Amino acid sequence: MRLLIIGCGYVGTQVARNYLARGDRVLALTRTTVRAAQLREAGIECVIGHWLDPDLELVQLTQDVDQVLVAVPHRDDQGLAASTHQTGLANLFRALSSNWQRLIYLSTTGVYGESDAQWVDEQTLPVPSRLAGEIALRAERWFSDCDRSADCVTLRLAGIYGQNRVPHLVSLRSGNAVAVPQDGFLNLIHVDDISRAIQAVFGRPAKRPCYVLSDGHPVARAEFYREIARLGELGEITFAPPDPNSPRASRAATNKRIRPANFFADFEFQPRFRSFREGLGDCFRAEGPISG
Repeated sequence: MRLLIIGCGYVGTQVARNYLARGDRVLALTRTTVRAAQLREAGIECVIGHWLDPDLELVQLTQDVDQVLVAVPHRDDQGLAASTHQTGLANLFRALSSNWQRLIYLSTTGVYGESDAQWVDEQTLPVPSRLAGEIALRAERWFSDCDRSADCVTLRLAGIYGQNRVPHLVSLRSGNAVAVPQDGFLNLIHVDDISRAIQAVFGRPAKRPCYVLSDGHPVARAEFYREIARLGELGEITFAPPDPNSPRASRAATNKRIRPANFFADFEFQPRFRSFREGLGDCFRAEGPISG
């Protein structure tokens, strides 16, 4: 199999490693020569380019690409704001060979904003409350209208964590207060389970165009950060109100709980890390979870 990754960052790199380990070929579109060199060292074939470039050329390079993964961060680029991803996708579809079979777009549960629903799934009305969710939702709607919508699957991911990406760890190790509310829930998914879920979607027909994806076990925020402190032997921790102007403040304001039952059933999927406890334990067993 040959996989093309658009946005080969934290999640995309993990997916690439898993496919390379199986003996598959992985191609990535990246912006810079520095990042291309890093990816090539890992065995990933690279094309230097930007998906927001209307003159993007990929046709000759992607004649034998089977699957496409779009894992671009949901943030404004080139002043396009909420139209950023839909613009990139339109350029990408013009540039790609038509031989690909399946495309997965990594969206976010941020499309639900500050939902008042106790449990959220694919039937919940998306009403984003910040830019990242608006970018993702516009991209999803673009897919629904495109000529190959039947070959596209959207995964709305909960909060991503894993090795080298443990939230607020640097701050906790410095003895600082955690600037998040103690109340409410976090919805999480380990990066390894995201990669496994992507392999599952590429491996069989999807019954739905869109799925929410988390480990299915929301955790109280205070409990999550206290477990980080326990595993890191950091002692008692304190909490502080988040900066009301920061993106993290708007993320922390939501109290929704994600229900991924449809994904689990349709793909006969069970997370390797069934809750934050197993996932954090893996992070701390690995060497140096340093991200905050």
